[in-house]
Amino acid sequence: MYIDADGVMHFTNAPTESDRDYRVYIRERSRYRSSNSYAPDKYDDLISVASKQYGVDHRLVKAIIKDEEVKYLRMNMHRDVSAEKMSSTISESFEEHMPKGASAELRKQRKTFEGYFKDECTEGSVLEFTYLPGTGTILKQNGKQLGPALTGKAFQEVLWDIYFGKDTCCDDLLEQILETCKKR
Repeated sequence: MYIDADGVMHFTNAPTESDRDYRVYIRERSRYRSSNSYAPDKYDDLISVASKQYGVDHRLVKAIIKDEEVKYLRMNMHRDVSAEKMSSTISESFEEHMPKGASAELRKQRKTFEGYFKDECTEGSVLEFTYLPGTGTILKQNGKQLGPALTGKAFQEVLWDIYFGKDTCCDDLLEQILETCKKR
């Protein structure tokens, strides 16, 4: 991940540009997990240390992470990934992170989202996940919206949990974001 001049965080699992301070965040993970619940207190110690270091109340940091705000994740693809592989990877991630007893609507949204991956994600492709309160979660590939927004916060929470929850593929993400921001 690196933060560009416009403040956009770029995430990758295969950095290729040597002039950028990219760091790899996504690791291969086990197919089996002991728990799939969101862990809002997982980063409390790290948040407390960073809050003291930067003079920001830890409750404010936690509120920003959890609050009903616009959320944006951008992934720059640094290798070709087939549509089938993207769909199956997304499916596995949702399987691991869906809450027990998920509503029929949330299960339907998951299937809809998985179906959005019909085009290859070639090297250089950009995937953008945007959550807009009152609108829902929007997926774009190379600037093109792949389907209607998936309404409600529940879907966004599962998607966010995949990247930032207790059993994330990105365990060091918050620490690395704070470290990167510190360098700026």
